[in-house]
Amino acid sequence: MKRKKILFFISGPKPSPSEVKEAEALGAAFRNANLIRKTDNPEECDEVFGKKIPEPYKEKTVAKLLESFKAEGDEDAERAEIEGKLEALGVKFRAGSKLETLKAKLAEAEGADPTA
Repeated sequence: MKRKKILFFISGPKPSPSEVKEAEALGAAFRNANLIRKTDNPEECDEVFGKKIPEPYKEKTVAKLLESFKAEGDEDAERAEIEGKLEALGVKFRAGSKLETLKAKLAEAEGADPTA
């Protein structure tokens, strides 16, 4: 099976530590979004991710990638998605935490009952 080519767009020449972590979980390669113009032809890829996705790439989204990983039962994709949500909510968690622990933290942060 051919490996998917995933691009992770960043705003600048160097990714942040959290961007590195997210990209590693997805198996993505970095691209500087600031260097891509609306008129550029997009690089061939299967999926894109990042906070600043250039116009030529907007049709490809990480949502498609996460759905395909979940369909295959890929725990890493679920972990990356939960960690991303926790970071967005400002919730601190220990790297390498168990998936169930991350789910409980997310449920608590979102105000849901973690035991449900």
